[in-house]
This record gives sequence, C-alpha cells and structure tokens, in this order.
Amino acid sequence: MPTFFQSATRKRRSKGRIIRVPALQGCPAKKAVIVKLRIMKPKKPNSANRKVAKIRLSYGRQLVAQIPGIGHFLQEHALVLISGKRVRDLPGMHYRLVKGVADFTYKETGIRKQARSRYGYPNSVKKKRMWTKKTKSRKKKKTRMAVKNRRLQQKKSKNIK
Repeated sequence: MPTFFQSATRKRRSKGRIIRVPALQGCPAKKAVIVKLRIMKPKKPNSANRKVAKIRLSYGRQLVAQIPGIGHFLQEHALVLISGKRVRDLPGMHYRLVKGVADFTYKETGIRKQARSRYGYPNSVKKKRMWTKKTKSRKKKKTRMAVKNRRLQQKKSKNIK
C-alpha cells in the first residue's frame, strides 16, 4: 500500500503484458528454415523421444521447435511455418511447427482417424450412408417417369393411326 506522498508523486502503472513467444514479434506465425533435426527427452513422469527441429527464422534468429504428429518426412533446409504453442513436457519449448504448410506435409507414418483437425489430416475414410427414404423416392421418380413415357408413347401411337 503506497503512502500519501508516494501516491501524490508517482502514478500507478499497470503491469505489462507477458509475451510468451518473443521470437514471433507479435505475429501469429512466421516462416523458417530447418537447420538441424534432433530428439529430446521429456520431463520426469513421461518417457519418450520427442522430435524437435532447430530452425532459423526469416530475420536470422535461431530457436528450437517441436514437430507434432506421428512421424514426419522433414529434412534440413526445409521451409516450415512456426507458431507459438507450448509443449508441456519439454522445458523451454514454446514453439511448434504447423502441419500442411510449405515443405511440412500432413502425411504421417500411420493412418490417423482421431484428432485430425489438430494435425491437419484429411478424412481418408468417408462413411457412406444409405437412407431408405431417398432410395424409395428415387424408385418412385423412376416409375413416374416410366409411366409418363409410356403415356407419351401411347399418345404418339394413337396420333399415327
């Protein structure tokens, strides 16, 4: 709590906004080039090999970003898009690569059926539905058309005679 003198001499300042991804410079995403591909180990309760890429941004800054998904086909000097997204079990990792942009394709080593929008994976298995009402109405339309055609033919045959 400030004293009367402090409040009279100094104005109160609001706390500044915390910038969690300073390398993006306020942009939602930036283009980058891969310098090196590596593997990192996650924090204590988890155990795996997380795929990580050391990248160089368009203005020269280098940083490390996580490669999402199951497997990838990235190589050095590939052009990628980077966005700010925290990786919970890799300390200090605040960036992720965006799938399906530039050289980073959406294709993975396996077929993904769940969480496709998160990883930019298209719907490979489309469900075909057969509605009984639609098939019945199609049959009715076909029979009506057949009846009309028969009537027209009968009229033509009468007119000819």
